[in-house]
Amino acid sequence: MRWCVALSLVLVALIVATVKITSHKPRRVAHAPIEDREAALDDRPAHAETSPGPLRPFQTESAPRPTWHAAPVSHPVRAPVVHLHGRVLPPVGTDAEEVFDDLEVIADDGTRAVTARLSSGGRFSFHLPPGRYTLHAAAGDLAGMTTDVPAGGEDDRDIAIQLGPAATIAGNLTAPDDAEITLLASVVGATHATGPLSVEPGKFSIEGLIPGRRYDLVFSGPKVRTSTLRSIAAPARALEVALAALPVVRGTIGFPSGDSCPIETVSLRGVGVAVDDDAETDVDADCHFELTPPEGASDLTVVAEGPGFYLEESVSIPPQGDPDPICLNPPCPPII
Repeated sequence: MRWCVALSLVLVALIVATVKITSHKPRRVAHAPIEDREAALDDRPAHAETSPGPLRPFQTESAPRPTWHAAPVSHPVRAPVVHLHGRVLPPVGTDAEEVFDDLEVIADDGTRAVTARLSSGGRFSFHLPPGRYTLHAAAGDLAGMTTDVPAGGEDDRDIAIQLGPAATIAGNLTAPDDAEITLLASVVGATHATGPLSVEPGKFSIEGLIPGRRYDLVFSGPKVRTSTLRSIAAPARALEVALAALPVVRGTIGFPSGDSCPIETVSLRGVGVAVDDDAETDVDADCHFELTPPEGASDLTVVAEGPGFYLEESVSIPPQGDPDPICLNPPCPPII
């Protein structure tokens, strides 16, 4: 019996030892896919490893991540604006308040004309681009001017414009009867102009001008050729101006004897020329017509249209007088 008990104890001891040895057997670790392990390496904090060290199995080097920088923001270049200011001085002995009621001040640099903002006491101010300006002041029959005024830099002086009696340019005007005429006086070398004024044939006069200043006088109208008198110094009187009428294109269209005129309308056409409604007309019973070409036209085409007819002919407009009468579809009846 004793040996049976001893044998049983030995068997129990062997079983316990076997269980312990089995529980300490190293286990095989399942490895994640390589892509997941690389992502895990990339997500490590910066302080996790200061030097790369030797590569371990399944370990790869992670490439440095690119650094992105915001693109620089460009701002549009703004044109500078300067302040120009001053005051207008009325003539001694005049009522300043009455003078300033009709006051206008203009700054002109040869490319633009800007009207000033006015305040009490004849003061004016501008906000405009840097440059050199001529300042014009006018109030009724008074006028004044200051030239070559700098705007910009550190020069912030108070500009004074002295008013004095304004100048007049006048003369005699010859023009076709019933002609509507306008007159514009433009300052030479500037964009500022006086007018336009409506004038009647016989005499003309334009007032409120700067004494000693030169002006271009432009006469125009719907029935007259535009005429310009250049560089007239104010004051000036007894000028002689003769305005010519716009040219007239006259002609006729031939058609069989005994028939009625087959043409309904005649018009003027030209490339690059704005031809208005006045450049189209009806014809009379004898197929005669008259047309007034637009101002500045030189080479045009006369077009006659009617049932079964489309006729055209070129015509040149001379600088003075009328072109010769034209005949479309000759022979044509005479023009009386």
